[in-house]
Amino acid sequence: MEDLAIERLKQLLSWLPPHELDIAVTGCLGRFSSAAEYAERTLFREFEDEWPWLLEHLDFEATAAAWIEEGRIAILEDPSDGYMPAGVFVLRGSW
Repeated sequence: MEDLAIERLKQLLSWLPPHELDIAVTGCLGRFSSAAEYAERTLFREFEDEWPWLLEHLDFEATAAAWIEEGRIAILEDPSDGYMPAGVFVLRGSW
């Protein structure tokens, strides 16, 4: 993750105690335009070699929603701050 994104995440979570902030930043999987973009990139890496045709048929928004509901990932919405467009930080879930 870029330094600018890390600093933005720290800014958004500045209310956390320092040790919890470190854990959250360490658990961040990246900043994306949406949770669906994260799902698409993750599944692309997983399936591109053996089942590339499968990617055309997947619903990435539904996949991301299921992952959030199952606790696999959590998202932190990031409104635009003037330097970065709006998006989401994807954090590792508790599973």
